[in-house]
Amino acid sequence: MQSIEISEKVDTISDFLFYECKQLTSIKFKGNIKIIKTRAFSYCTNMKTIPLPNSITEIKSDGFSWSGFTSLTFPEKVTKIDYGICYECRKLVNLTVLGTVTIIEGSAFRYCTGLKNIIFQDGLKEIHDLAFDYCRSLQKVDLPKSVTSIGLSGFAHTDLQSIIIPENLNYLKDDIFRECKSISSISIMGNIKKIDSYAFRSCSSLSSITYYGT
Repeated sequence: MQSIEISEKVDTISDFLFYECKQLTSIKFKGNIKIIKTRAFSYCTNMKTIPLPNSITEIKSDGFSWSGFTSLTFPEKVTKIDYGICYECRKLVNLTVLGTVTIIEGSAFRYCTGLKNIIFQDGLKEIHDLAFDYCRSLQKVDLPKSVTSIGLSGFAHTDLQSIIIPENLNYLKDDIFRECKSISSISIMGNIKKIDSYAFRSCSSLSSITYYGT
């Protein structure tokens, strides 16, 4: 099965429905899909695109893990990106997170080693542990001002060149940028209250930290 069209009568994609459908290359949603459940599209390694309709309100954990698409935009009704949703989607290059999303849960994009471009819109508040760990191709990310929390190893082992810490983020946790060996400069826009001991562990190129707080 290389392609499939989902009927307008379907509103939920069940757990593991297309799990390991490695020949699946494309999918078309005709109806008002609302929920994609756990591992519904996991290991669809040859699926090149997945055009998600705006009717979707929820995508469960590991919904697309180990799949092969190169770009992904979360629909505007999605407010939370669940745990491991795109874990080890190594071909993913472009990611758009709309402003309706307030939380990115742990390991959501961990080991997305091809991820280069992320668009965050203002509205995102929390990025949980390991969310972008080992995104080896990620050189730049613009964190929106709305971000208040980034978990342990949130952007560890990436290729970030520099980072601007937004004004509402006042705590930098352990390993948040661990082994970001290309990062050379950090700008802190707000009033940081705490930086854990290992926040910048093994950031061997780091030469400049500029603080703009009071």
